[in-house]
Amino acid sequence: PLLEDAAQNVPEQFRASTPLAIRATAGFRLLGRQRAEMLLKKIRIIVRQYGFKDAGVEVMTGDDEGLLQWIAVNSLLGTLDSNESTVVVMDLGGASTQIAYTVPDDIETTAWQKAFIRLLPLPGVGRMVKIYGHSFLGYGVVAARKKILQQANISGVEQNPCFPSEFPAGAEPCVQLISQLLRPKEVCDFEATSERCDFAKVWLGPGMNISNPIRPVGCSFYFYGLEDAGVVSSDANSAEVTPQ
Repeated sequence: PLLEDAAQNVPEQFRASTPLAIRATAGFRLLGRQRAEMLLKKIRIIVRQYGFKDAGVEVMTGDDEGLLQWIAVNSLLGTLDSNESTVVVMDLGGASTQIAYTVPDDIETTAWQKAFIRLLPLPGVGRMVKIYGHSFLGYGVVAARKKILQQANISGVEQNPCFPSEFPAGAEPCVQLISQLLRPKEVCDFEATSERCDFAKVWLGPGMNISNPIRPVGCSFYFYGLEDAGVVSSDANSAEVTPQ
């Protein structure tokens, strides 16, 4: 369906000079290289039938996934070429979750922290920005559900409190179980540091400049969950909501 839509929007005489790229995300990264490549080969065969210029069919990295989402959302909101603060982008997928936000230009980082910060030129805007970004593989909404089931087994719980057999059931036991998973009291997953990391043993970045109002934007399952709960209209493309 995606290729059919592309073909309808690009006249046939221009397709050979129109690059078409397909990038798989975290679900493919979890498959393993051999299984992912088998599927990518089949996709390449389908793509060739449409006559576009080949810009590659491959699995993107988690860092690129978060960065491209940040660019897309801020571009759509018009914050890249204005004085308005860029937004924090949170993307909750099925297999991973991403976060990306700008950090101050003068931020000081250690050698291992530099791997999380990328210098991004903004085409047509004439400026550079520093972006903190990370993809938490295995913490998408479907993959995290699997982790919750596994965590219950590790904790020796007979009845998983997040899947109660009787209603009503209190939420607190489930909250405690998930907290063990999401906020382990462990150091960061780097040999060079003893610094604490509060989520998935990964550094969450230096934080944002709180002198300006911060606007977070949640994408993918953040939106779908609100849509399923009736908070967001089923025919809406976006909505403003509060945590409450």
